[in-house]
Amino acid sequence: MKKILVMTVLVAATVLSSATSSAATTQAFPYPYPSPTVYPNDVYSFHKPGEFCPPYSVCDSGCPVGHFCVGVWDPSAQMRKQFNFYKCTMYSLSNWYSDLGAVNHQTGGAVARLYDRNKRVIQELPPDNKMYGANVREAWYIKAC
Repeated sequence: MKKILVMTVLVAATVLSSATSSAATTQAFPYPYPSPTVYPNDVYSFHKPGEFCPPYSVCDSGCPVGHFCVGVWDPSAQMRKQFNFYKCTMYSLSNWYSDLGAVNHQTGGAVARLYDRNKRVIQELPPDNKMYGANVREAWYIKAC
């Protein structure tokens, strides 16, 4: 009985030790790596492989005229995910872990804004079709106008 108990404890300790060491070597994203989303979910989004979407960028397809486009890292897919906003709606962000790249290619002078958890403006992005970086760890909401 003692041998079985000792073996069980040793096996459990070994499994726990290897799980802890492998967890320490992976990226610091929550398991099971949920994909970035927005609410309401009426925004066109798609994935592109990392080589076409470098950090702080919008994917290679660019940003269509009339849209505010945001590229963010999606740990569940291990590639960038682009969101193309086109409505003047306040969107809540979920699972946005990394810094993002944003392009405001809207017309009519619509300024896109990032907001903190208290819905205070933390960044404004002019409609100049240029790439801007933003820290989404501070941003809880996005509005395209």
